[in-house]
Amino acid sequence: MTAEVAVLNKHGVALAADSAVTVPGVNGTKTYNSANKLFSLSAHEPVGVMVYNSAEVDSVPWETIIKEFRNKLPTARPLLSSYFDDLMEFIRSGAGGLMPAKGAQLAAATTFREVVGVIDQEVKRSVESGVAGLESISHSAVRAIQEEQVGHAVTALHAALSKKPFLPTFDEADARALQGEFEEDIRAAIARFPDIGAVIQKAGEERLLETCSFALTKEWRSSLSAGVVVAGFGADEAFPSLAHGTVWGLARGKLRMLPREPVVISPESPGVVEPFAQQDMVHTFMYGIDEKLFAELTMAMEELLTAALPSRLVAGLPEDQRAGVESMAREMGRAAFEELHRFLIQRCGGGNARSIIAAVGVLSKEDLAMLAESLVNLTSLKRRVTLDVETVGGPIDVAVISRGDGFIWMRRKHYFEPGLNPRYFARISGRRRQEQ
Repeated sequence: MTAEVAVLNKHGVALAADSAVTVPGVNGTKTYNSANKLFSLSAHEPVGVMVYNSAEVDSVPWETIIKEFRNKLPTARPLLSSYFDDLMEFIRSGAGGLMPAKGAQLAAATTFREVVGVIDQEVKRSVESGVAGLESISHSAVRAIQEEQVGHAVTALHAALSKKPFLPTFDEADARALQGEFEEDIRAAIARFPDIGAVIQKAGEERLLETCSFALTKEWRSSLSAGVVVAGFGADEAFPSLAHGTVWGLARGKLRMLPREPVVISPESPGVVEPFAQQDMVHTFMYGIDEKLFAELTMAMEELLTAALPSRLVAGLPEDQRAGVESMAREMGRAAFEELHRFLIQRCGGGNARSIIAAVGVLSKEDLAMLAESLVNLTSLKRRVTLDVETVGGPIDVAVISRGDGFIWMRRKHYFEPGLNPRYFARISGRRRQEQ
C-alpha cells in the first residue's frame, strides 16, 4: 500500500508519494521503504505520473514501462488526458514487446486464487459460527454445513459481480471466452482449497467458473490492481489537470482498465486536493473528522433518534396512551436526524474543506509542494505511532509541475550516490540534446 497526494491550482500541480512497498512472505508481510512511485512521464513536457498498489502489471515493473514509454514519446500532446490514453494504449499493445504473454496468464491464475480464497474465508467464518457452542458434532454434520455455506458464498459473490458493469471494451462474450480459455486454471485454483473443492456441487462449480471470468472482465479488488495518476499540462492547456484509472493487465488482447473521474482546474474550480490509496488522514485534515468515524457517528445518531428513543418513549407511557405515539416520535426523530446530518455535512464538507480549498487556489508552487508532502507525511506518522503495519513510510518524493518550468523535483531519493555517477547524468543530458 501507499499514500499519494496531488495538489492542484492555476499555477501548477504538486505530486507527493511515499516509498513503502509491502510484499507477502512466508511468515506474513514485509515492508520495504525504497519503492519509486513518482516519475516524469516526458523528457520535455510538463507531465508526471504516480502509481500505487501493485508495483507491476502482468509481471513487468511499472517503472520499466513508464521509462520505456517516456523514451518513445516523441511529441507533445494537446491535452493532458491524451498522455494518459497514450500510456494505456502503450500497455495494451505490449509496451514495446516488454510484456510477455506468460505475465497475463500468471495474473489470471492469481486472480482465480483470490476469488476462491475470498469464498474459502467466508465459508470458514460461517462454519465456525455454526458450530460455536456445540459440545460435539460429527464429521458428516460439519461437511453438510460446509457444503451449504459454500453454495451460499458462491451464489452471493456471483450475484455481486453479476450486477457490476463490464470494464470498457469488455462484454459478456469476452467473459465466456475467458472462462473457456482458463477453465483448467480456475479448476486448479479451486483444488488449492480442499474445503471448497471437496464439497462444491456441480451447479455451484459452474457458477464459480463464471464468477472467476467476471473477475477478469469487471472491477475486482485484487492485489494486482494498480492505480495510475497522470497530471500536468497538455500543450493547449493553460491550467493543469489530472487523469487517473485502475489497471489490472491484459486479457484477450484488451487492457483491463477502469478510468476514473478526471480532475480539472478551471476559473470555477481553482484549487483541488486529491488523495490516492490510503486517504484517511487526508480526509481528516480536509473535513475535520475521520471518514469512518463520521459514518459510524451518523449510523449511531440515526439508530438513536429514529428507533431507540421512540421505543423508550412509548415504553414509558401507559398502554392506553401509546396509540400513534411511536410513529409520531419516529417521524420527529427522522426529521431531527436529517437536520443534524445536514449540519454536519455543511460544517465538515462545506466549512472546513471549503476554507482549505480556497487557500489552495492561491498557494505558490513551493507551498503546493509543502502541502502535498505534509499530507503524505501525516499518513506515514499515523501508521508509525499506531500498532498498524507501517504500509506508508520511507522517503517522500515530491515534484512540482508548471507550464513554464516543466517537471521539477523538490524531493527525490536515488538508489545510487549522484556524485559517484557523473556518466549517468552526462548520458541523460546528451540524450536530451540529441532529441532537441
